[in-house]
Amino acid sequence: NGELLKDEELDLAEIEQIESREDRIFLLRRWASKNAERSDAIGVSEVAIEMLIAAKDFVPTAAAFREIARPLEYSLDSEKVKALVARFDGQRGILESQGPIADFIGLQIILARAIAVYDKGQAGSRLVDAYFLAAPIEDTLIRAICLARLAAALAHVDVDRTLEAKERIFAEVSKELNANLKGLLVSTGAHARVLRDLFPVLVQLDPKLAIEFAGSLNTRPCRERANAQIAVLISEIKLTKIPWAQLRQSLQAITDGTKREEAIVDVLENLAEQKPEADFTSDILRLLESLPRLQSPEKVSHVASLLIKAISSGVGPQVDEARTVWLE
Repeated sequence: NGELLKDEELDLAEIEQIESREDRIFLLRRWASKNAERSDAIGVSEVAIEMLIAAKDFVPTAAAFREIARPLEYSLDSEKVKALVARFDGQRGILESQGPIADFIGLQIILARAIAVYDKGQAGSRLVDAYFLAAPIEDTLIRAICLARLAAALAHVDVDRTLEAKERIFAEVSKELNANLKGLLVSTGAHARVLRDLFPVLVQLDPKLAIEFAGSLNTRPCRERANAQIAVLISEIKLTKIPWAQLRQSLQAITDGTKREEAIVDVLENLAEQKPEADFTSDILRLLESLPRLQSPEKVSHVASLLIKAISSGVGPQVDEARTVWLE
């Protein structure tokens, strides 16, 4: 079953052969979340939601529905999106009561982003509703995660700022998010959860904000781990959208040489797995040239092989340049 998650293609007939309904649902939701941007992913969402609704012996959670909804925000098929939004909304009552609340709000945000393609007014109303769901949450970290997701969605949906002019919602969300981030800084016990749960959302919202927040953490090990995580998260972004300056900044902020080298390897592994639509050799080389030389011979060899793989779409002289930079 684990191998299915690594493949871009998903054989639904093979999924049907899995005896456990719970395992089938798990694989579908994981695949839909991981491959949300694929044009065929919305078909998996269609299958998965019907399976979830029909599963009388399976307690539906907002987390499961949020994961299978992710392809909707990338689909260009408005009719399918409308039909699926209606199916998700039909489960709203039970999902809101079942929770978790952060996942329920996350689901509403995903649906709003999907709806924005054909009805920005309805999408805006849903985001305002999501804000009023997030505001009373007592857990500072969970509230911060919800507000960061909401801020990212508002920036995506309300490009012309018409909703902001009417509701002032983005200003209020940003203000509360910053207050929550400051509150988390004084709670050292929350740092492990912050690293695990908050930084992925902050990087999606604004890598600069994520790096600034990482620099405010009150212990060096936390700052090192946070910047390493930010670098890895940025490297998972589609190559055409990677903020290279922030990727360099996050790696440069790691002062421990061993941890920085480990982060560089993780970053290059992610870059090497991507299928570039253009040649990003110069960006990758500038990234590596901005960092201190690697000290571990093992890491040098590993990074060199990953570098060649990452720029394999480039022309010969660029590959030779990479060898010159890292194998001299």
